Amino acid sequence: MTLTNGQDEVRRIPVPRGLLRRYWVILIRVGTTLSWTESKHTTNKTSRYDLGVIAEVVASDSFKSLFLQSNGDTRSGTVVALFTGGCFCGAFLASYTDPLGRRGTILMACCIFVVGGIIQTAGVVIAMLYVGRLIAGLGVGFLTMIIPIYQAELSHRKIRGKITSLQQLFNAIGQIFATWIGCVCFV
Repeated sequence: MTLTNGQDEVRRIPVPRGLLRRYWVILIRVGTTLSWTESKHTTNKTSRYDLGVIAEVVASDSFKSLFLQSNGDTRSGTVVALFTGGCFCGAFLASYTDPLGRRGTILMACCIFVVGGIIQTAGVVIAMLYVGRLIAGLGVGFLTMIIPIYQAELSHRKIRGKITSLQQLFNAIGQIFATWIGCVCFV
């Protein structure tokens, strides 16, 4: 496999042959999913996991007593919606990150997501939670846009569809984990 870095330099990456090659590409997919896309939880379940967790958190009594004394429905809806809005904006802005490259964009998005998570964790007023959710959503939006492209560029054409479809599987697994963890922790 040869890669170019945009300046007509070519470097060779050793790739195993035969059956090992297939597992090598799957390993790249899983490694990319596990390490790059998730610095707060596990795997590229960021979006689904985060949405699953916030669904349980918003329903918990401690959250209601701390953040939802007035306009509870509006505030809880805004908390959930700001993350999705941030995802939309992050996915749109990801198209302008070509100068950073795929890896640089993934690293930047993970850092943005961590900052959003820290702000949410430190939140003592609802405004901090709003800002944290929006920032975390931006990071997830970048990742949602860039990771499938990066995976498609790295994978062999014969198994490219299988590799990129694994992302949806990991999203579903993230939703399952979030639901069960939330059920155990908040119920």
